[in-house]
Amino acid sequence: MKLAALKTYKTWRDSRTYSCAPSVRRIGLTGVCALLLFSLFCDSSKGTKDLEKEQVYYLLMTNPASDTAACQAEETAAISCANSSGISTPLYVITLQSLYGVTVSAPQSVTEICAVLPSSNVFTNQSVGARVCIFQCSMDFWQRVKAANLCTSPASYTSLSTTLATRSDRPFANCLNTCLVQGTVFPGN
Repeated sequence: MKLAALKTYKTWRDSRTYSCAPSVRRIGLTGVCALLLFSLFCDSSKGTKDLEKEQVYYLLMTNPASDTAACQAEETAAISCANSSGISTPLYVITLQSLYGVTVSAPQSVTEICAVLPSSNVFTNQSVGARVCIFQCSMDFWQRVKAANLCTSPASYTSLSTTLATRSDRPFANCLNTCLVQGTVFPGN
């Protein structure tokens, strides 16, 4: 009897197919959709290394530590144009204080201007790298207009300042776009 039962079992076991094709057919459209959704929301980055720490280090290394030199170069160029236009440095500083909402302490030189300018409301949410971009592009603008002899009167200086503030000067706007697109806007740096 045991032998007959064993033979029946082996015959039954051998007759079964272990193919998954019938199972897949039974899943149907709902199951296929569920598998598709599961694969879309599945964490595919499990096996990849998280590079966030390396990215932060890279940004810290490539982002300048200070914007002071760029600010001083830009303010020197702007004051030079203002002076050539007949605007005194004290009048320039008064205008700057009004525009940026800062107070520049005596002797109101480029050093004092750049000590307070980066902390103005205009630059509050910008990284050091973004401020460096803005200062460098502004410096290029002031040097270019001075070399073209456009700093000739208070009216011309006012017009140039408006052009700069509205970014209507194409080389200045292109400089900002190129510089800032390269990844220097990181608030909080």
